[in-house]
Amino acid sequence: MKIGYIIVAILLAANIYQFAHTPLPEEGEVVLVADREYFSVARQLIENANTSVRLIAFNAKYYSKYPDSKTNVLLDALAGARDRGVDVRVVVDEFDKDARNVVNMLRARGIDARLDGADVTTHAKVLVVDDYVLIGSTNWSFTSFEKNHEANVLVRSRGLAKDMERYFDSL
Repeated sequence: MKIGYIIVAILLAANIYQFAHTPLPEEGEVVLVADREYFSVARQLIENANTSVRLIAFNAKYYSKYPDSKTNVLLDALAGARDRGVDVRVVVDEFDKDARNVVNMLRARGIDARLDGADVTTHAKVLVVDDYVLIGSTNWSFTSFEKNHEANVLVRSRGLAKDMERYFDSL
């Protein structure tokens, strides 16, 4: 069994620097999305969304002094998807003092956004777009996008996407 994990890790690592030149995965495929790749992958998914987007975020920041920041670009992309008729919903953990501002800003743009509630910490970082699930360690913040080592996987699976939407609804 251990050799199986090693093979999977090697196959995923082989894709680490190729994603920008690789098409989105086919049904059932998994692609590693690490470090600085997250932003471009998330943006591509959101900008090409057809029916639904779900974001579960432990930390999502809006930087009013930096309107072109990567986080702001993704938040704007969520609003753009909503404007195209995509069903966009967001849940953010209320741990961060800025979380309420992000939720209010998204609501003002017509997005169904809410805080998770004080009785539990939502530490998940999940983006579900149509049949794609991007899940891993990346928060929607400058530090995660520009400084941290982050590891995520992008999975194309209609079944997993539906399961993650049900999980989102349960939060």
